Amino acid sequence: MSGWVQVYQRTDRLLYISSSSHNMEGWTVANGWCKAVSIDVPDGQLGALIQEGLRRGDDPVDVSVEESEKFLRPILKEANVKSYTAFAKDTLSVGIERDAGGAYVIVPTRNRNRRGSGFLYLPEKQMTISPDASVDEIGSATRSGLDLSIVSESKSRK
Repeated sequence: MSGWVQVYQRTDRLLYISSSSHNMEGWTVANGWCKAVSIDVPDGQLGALIQEGLRRGDDPVDVSVEESEKFLRPILKEANVKSYTAFAKDTLSVGIERDAGGAYVIVPTRNRNRRGSGFLYLPEKQMTISPDASVDEIGSATRSGLDLSIVSESKSRK
């Protein structure tokens, strides 16, 4: 099974790299591994962190979807927020996995900025890069995916 990495670009000018694994029921769930780096991190360092996150996600975790919420705590702590809703507000994101041939698949998202709606994957904007891509190429392609991601305008209550 392949791991999954989500890269978030928040308004605090940091990138958050979060790893996910499959649980025993087959659902993709956060596994607790995350790193936060400056938005200005070199592409090679970003690509290396993505590779590490994908490796960390290779092994399944024996937790239910409900129990896996505890694995979100490290990323919330890194961002100094109390909830995933607060973390996700006005945030760009891409999902990254490796396909059966080992190629890197980068999927931009639309953040609808509504509780419960989350990030919607935009498969029509999906990019695939070679299994032999360098860490610099992985980092650069991830930034391109973030550039293709969309944040819907927030609807504030009056």
